[in-house]
Amino acid sequence: MLLALLSSMRIAADISIPGISGTPVAGIDGNFAPTSPTTIIDLSTSLIGAWDSAPASGTTGVYDPEKWGVVFKYSSVNIPAGVTIKFRNNATRAPVVWLVTGDVTISGNINLYGEDGSIRQFPEPGPGGFRGGSHFTPVGSGGMGPGGGNRGQNPIGGSSTPGGGSYRTNASANSGPSYGDPEITQLLGGSGGGSHRESTRGGGAGGGAILIVATGRIHLGGSIDAFGGTSSIYGGGGSGGSIRLVASELTGTGFINVLGGGSGDLAGSPGFIRAEAEVFGANSVSAYPPGISSEVISGPARIWPEETGPRARILSVSNLPIPPDPRSDLGLAPTDVNVPFNGSREVRIETRNFPTTGTVTLFVTPAQGDRTSLKPALLPGGTSALATWQATLDSALSGRVALQVRAAAE
Repeated sequence: MLLALLSSMRIAADISIPGISGTPVAGIDGNFAPTSPTTIIDLSTSLIGAWDSAPASGTTGVYDPEKWGVVFKYSSVNIPAGVTIKFRNNATRAPVVWLVTGDVTISGNINLYGEDGSIRQFPEPGPGGFRGGSHFTPVGSGGMGPGGGNRGQNPIGGSSTPGGGSYRTNASANSGPSYGDPEITQLLGGSGGGSHRESTRGGGAGGGAILIVATGRIHLGGSIDAFGGTSSIYGGGGSGGSIRLVASELTGTGFINVLGGGSGDLAGSPGFIRAEAEVFGANSVSAYPPGISSEVISGPARIWPEETGPRARILSVSNLPIPPDPRSDLGLAPTDVNVPFNGSREVRIETRNFPTTGTVTLFVTPAQGDRTSLKPALLPGGTSALATWQATLDSALSGRVALQVRAAAE
């Protein structure tokens, strides 16, 4: 009896949350214990500030533009069976971070789905993901994100098929590259699928991304879902998102799902699942698709990428500076930069802590038309500490266009 009791005793928690543990803001958002069958967390009302600061009022979370995340600092989390948590995106579509100073119990469901391709003109992703290709237009467009799928052409089939969103793997020959890593070093969601040029065939949006860190136990008896959105008839599906759990102890027999949307040649790829704990309980959490990157850890949890890690950002377009927190909105909202039609079309990109022998890619996604990618040239004087790169946009490009940059050392 004594041995059995000792074997079931809980090990003291050594996991800590840097910047939160032992400070006045620890648990400042209180206990999150929703009871409504569908509870929507509105990330659009999050206050802008440093992630480790206290919100001015309420439990709206803090959006940190530098970290690109909406952070909640709970004392505990208890999601009962029959309760589903959904999110309304922040304007930047940033991912969600829960930093919990106690235990987390998930008996219900956390839903970070990407929207289906028929929902709206540019289907919305789960928080941290990227939009699907345009719906309600006779032209269509590619999906957003590093792995966004390109639009399809008539007739259906072969290279004319819209690309699904890539993430963990490459979705198709008409899709963007795979990206991310099993450790989820950077919290990112899935990419959007491309639409078909016929008006009713939009692309599914990417699944979202969430990080849950608990100094106590995470018990998952329900599910956490970050599915990619399904396609609309012949549109490409969005890729699945990413889910990372960090705790002193991880237990439960629940489910984690990061499947891509759609099927066959139109399917989006799956995302990533990561689990880190001091102790993994005897029960096992199921992953869809199979494959959880896991690690036994103790001490401070890594929440953000290292400050000395590689970074890339767009500095200017046509010599016009990009705002520090751009939105890349393809709808009716104000644009980040208005480029004169007869402007220079030069795009300048900055990299830090990145080898000059690496590859920088600029993704160009117009609101209507084909998604393309450019390989910017390294400008003289660049070093691995700080470098500037330049690409030139097609002179025929017009209308609203979203630009995204990716730097890969491999």
